[in-house]
Amino acid sequence: MGSLIFLTNIRPEITFAVSCVNHYTTSPQQAHMDATKRILRYVKAIIDLGLLFPIKDIRQIVGYAYANWVRDLNRRKSRTDVIFKLGCSSIMWSSKLQPIMALSTMEMEYKVLADGAREAVWLSKIAIELGLHKFAPTTIWCDNQSAIKLVKNPIFHARMRHIELHHHYICERIEAREIDVTYISTNEQEANIMTKPLGKEKFEVFKQKIGLHSVQE
Repeated sequence: MGSLIFLTNIRPEITFAVSCVNHYTTSPQQAHMDATKRILRYVKAIIDLGLLFPIKDIRQIVGYAYANWVRDLNRRKSRTDVIFKLGCSSIMWSSKLQPIMALSTMEMEYKVLADGAREAVWLSKIAIELGLHKFAPTTIWCDNQSAIKLVKNPIFHARMRHIELHHHYICERIEAREIDVTYISTNEQEANIMTKPLGKEKFEVFKQKIGLHSVQE
């Protein structure tokens, strides 16, 4: 499992599967061993897959923020995923369970947007230090229209006081024109690949969208 976790640093498409199996390392059962072997067989079959970064394809940094409400049935926690791309290739991704319980899908998406906003600001500063022109505002794609309305309309904030204050960080970044949150349909949400199991066809489509290609191509 330690080797598979290390591999997720260059193979984001296995992040969800590795994360799920990793929760049971302290008390594994046969089903968990079978799932781990299946991941290893997949990696062995496509050993030459990797992220490509074409020099001519360096464009704006964009992010995808997605969450799956109460996906983990054992802990009743929601899974949140964030992917940031430079051009057509992924440069940062994260998949984890939210530490606190979300009371609605809107609240859950709002929290993952706040996490994405912090990453977007950090990546913009890194881009400037590397001598790239500033990519601002950074677009974050989200498929929850209620969460988008919440971050763009302050009148709703009085009704959301139970959300921790640091999650309102994203509102400040929008006002400062550092990021912009835009709607995208769930079928086009690339962060789906790290949130839940997908069918083979959709998995292959998202795998190419996040920038994974055979090095032999």
